Amino acid sequence: MESVTILIVSVLGAALVLLLVVQGVSRHRRLVRREEAGQTTLPRSTWIVFGLAAAFFLFAVFVLPLVLKK
Repeated sequence: MESVTILIVSVLGAALVLLLVVQGVSRHRRLVRREEAGQTTLPRSTWIVFGLAAAFFLFAVFVLPLVLKK
């Protein structure tokens, strides 16, 4: 059971890293396009997605292992 928990947390952690990398690349491209248009701020939706990714990470690392142990 413990090995299954470690495997699931590892997969979720890898998925989170991939999500953050994709989001970072997307945010960088969007920022470059906006700078070319004369606007230097990012929209609120970018920070909402980042917050959701952080919440998912906290869930995957701290809450899910506790749920799986029961």
